Amino acid sequence: MSNSNTGVVFDIQRFSIDDGPGIRTIVFLKGCPLRCVWCANPESQQIEPEIGHHYTACKACGKCAANCPQKAITMTPDVDKKLMIDRSKCDVCKICVDGCIYKALSCYGYTATVDELFETVAKDRVYYNLTGGGLTISGGEVTMQADFAAALLKKCKEADINTCIETCGFASEAQFRKVVPYTDIFLFDLKSLNDEVHKKWTGCSNVPILKNLDIAMQSEQRVIIRWPLIPTVNDTEENLLAMRDKLVELNKIKYTSIEIMPYHNFGSGKYLMTHREYELKDLERPSEELLNKVQKLFDDAGIDCLIHRS
Repeated sequence: MSNSNTGVVFDIQRFSIDDGPGIRTIVFLKGCPLRCVWCANPESQQIEPEIGHHYTACKACGKCAANCPQKAITMTPDVDKKLMIDRSKCDVCKICVDGCIYKALSCYGYTATVDELFETVAKDRVYYNLTGGGLTISGGEVTMQADFAAALLKKCKEADINTCIETCGFASEAQFRKVVPYTDIFLFDLKSLNDEVHKKWTGCSNVPILKNLDIAMQSEQRVIIRWPLIPTVNDTEENLLAMRDKLVELNKIKYTSIEIMPYHNFGSGKYLMTHREYELKDLERPSEELLNKVQKLFDDAGIDCLIHRS
């Protein structure tokens, strides 16, 4: 479905100030190889479009079930009727979405061309010039649609629009290298430097991630490390010290910095909308004591550290 001209997008946010310097337009691509249990965008994981169920708006009228050509939607027979979607049958024809008068169904993901996205990005060129902003491609994982992402990044670079990608780094070297020449800034996510911990909580090894981090560091582009800090997952003393030592090591190659992304559960409702279970529903945000400890750890090591507290 994705190629150098057409890709699958699930959201666009203009006037963002959280994903790269200045005012930016964020293009969120579908598809991610990782399955982080804290993922705030579970609708981004599957590369194909999928139906979302806004359960708080649903009146359980059953019209969508009656109209579904694939019989993928059913209503539970109990008193408190609930809508169920058999996603193995659903072909995302969107008849249910178009026919829901309560707007309780929507489609996560749609196809877009490079030119269509560039037209949206270019609308705010004046703000980029004033603030040092530009385009950020996020996800999902950018390299799942590497050819498409590279084409959009290249078009923006040719128009003198600053480019940035947020990446987990899990990709083949060949896929990762496709986006490198057209990227001004890497927001590079590191979850854990312990491979077993990484596998347990994301479903994937960190070995290809660290190899691609080396590629990013050897390039001429700016690299900012992003670390999601998740209590009970990667906040052990061992992991804290390993992350500090890794940043010290990276800074010997060239200047980099780290941004700490404290855990939050803002995306938990999306799991219900896509009929997934949110495993960390009882987990609390990192304490101020922990955040201050992390800040001091990096400050004492001479590493520029920003904690996103909002």
